[in-house]
Amino acid sequence: MAECGYTDTRNVIINIRGTGTQPPQACNYNGVCEYGESYQTCPHDCPEPEPTPTYITSIDVHPTSLDIENCATGTVSIDITSSKKQTFTIDVSGVSEEWLSYPGSLEVDVGDKRVYLYITPKEPGTYTIDLSVKAESEGKEFTETVEFYVSPTQEAGTGMTGFLTAVSANLAAVIIGIIIVIAVLLYIGFKRIRPEEEFSDLEPTEPKTF
Repeated sequence: MAECGYTDTRNVIINIRGTGTQPPQACNYNGVCEYGESYQTCPHDCPEPEPTPTYITSIDVHPTSLDIENCATGTVSIDITSSKKQTFTIDVSGVSEEWLSYPGSLEVDVGDKRVYLYITPKEPGTYTIDLSVKAESEGKEFTETVEFYVSPTQEAGTGMTGFLTAVSANLAAVIIGIIIVIAVLLYIGFKRIRPEEEFSDLEPTEPKTF
């Protein structure tokens, strides 16, 4: 303010920048979950959020007992559940590594993941393998035992067994042939007998005299 009773004014424009957020709006009950609304403040418009699943790190191996034909392949499933994103290492012992196929290590996100252990044995017999799965970040180790029986490969019969098999097959063929022949003969005999029966049913007629 100037002296002698005079006043001096000045106009100033002040620009205020927003923070980019808006205050939550009131629940308007329009059935649409809009900005500023939530299930807690407006359950009528906003659906209840699905709960975040909680995982506990674990493994499940199945089957733990199986039969495999020699030189064929058996499959074992390894289901891994992880509570966090981490690396798992798998180790299998008890038989030759040449018989086995599996991932040595893998990264698993939060949740479930399935991998496979393939077993291709080369000799008949009964075997047991030890399976170990380790969660590296948590330092947890899980172990499981898998037993499997390897049966000999089926081969064609030889020697006396093969001879008996061949004789049985030939005998069956002969029996089938005899049955077919008997059926044909019965059919032919029936066709011959049938006209004679029809003819015998006719009454004889006396000759006419003139």
